[in-house]
Amino acid sequence: GATGTQNSVTVTVNAPTTVTASFGAPSSVTITVTTNPANLPVTVNTTSGSAPKSVSVAAGSPVTIGATTPADLAGTGYSFSAWADGPSTNPRTLNAPATSTTYTANYAFQGYKLTTNLSVIGGGVPTGCAVTLSPSVPVTGYYAPNAPVQITTTISPGWLFNSYGGGVPGTTQNPITVTMNSPKNINVFCNAPSPALGIGYVSRGLGNGPNLFTVTLRLTNNGTVTANNVQVTLASAATATLSSTTPLVVGPIAAGQSQTFTMTFQGNTAASYNVSVSWSFVNSFDGAILTAQGLVNVP
Repeated sequence: GATGTQNSVTVTVNAPTTVTASFGAPSSVTITVTTNPANLPVTVNTTSGSAPKSVSVAAGSPVTIGATTPADLAGTGYSFSAWADGPSTNPRTLNAPATSTTYTANYAFQGYKLTTNLSVIGGGVPTGCAVTLSPSVPVTGYYAPNAPVQITTTISPGWLFNSYGGGVPGTTQNPITVTMNSPKNINVFCNAPSPALGIGYVSRGLGNGPNLFTVTLRLTNNGTVTANNVQVTLASAATATLSSTTPLVVGPIAAGQSQTFTMTFQGNTAASYNVSVSWSFVNSFDGAILTAQGLVNVP
């Protein structure tokens, strides 16, 4: 009784009439979300990630688009401000238009992130080092451009501050001040408590037998904690033979303290020697077994 593609038609009923309406599937359109600046995180229905993101939907169907806020792009902070076509609602639900459409989320710049990374020279957990920032990190998580920030490292007894690096030129100065003209990633290095033994000459004398002479040396702990189970494991000279038995237990040696020990050699009792000495000890802080070596002139 009627033909055509118009949604509304008029028919004249002057006899029995049948009118049939045929429906087609709704057209598919692409909804794309971008950001200004580019590459910030967005969502389109259940699809999320760095912009641009797109989905295909039926024209007229509801679509939810969103701009993740706050957002971080390589240490630079942004917050959502409004959609380029006007609305500021976020997330936002709309009916898909009849044609593919792109929506752009505008973001406002917030500032730059300051990150500090604590580590221990030689490895380990930096339990004795702490970093403070002044002023402290803003609620937004980002510092205003060109803001000065003081970085201070505090240490527990026995620990030592070593240096700063990474986002600043390497320096042993503490504290330091950085200017937040870009994202900053600062490495902070500390030394864990450790003994540091150095060797020195004390005296020499004659031994109990022909061609025997004694050498008295001193081990000094210049570190920050006690060296336990200190043992001289080897001593040698080019033209003399060690007569003493090794290992020779020297002691524990507390930080800042010294301990002397005497060894006997066979050789020319009037000659001078360069004596190479090796020793081992246990770090009282972490139980690590350490070794060291030194050369001593025996006049």
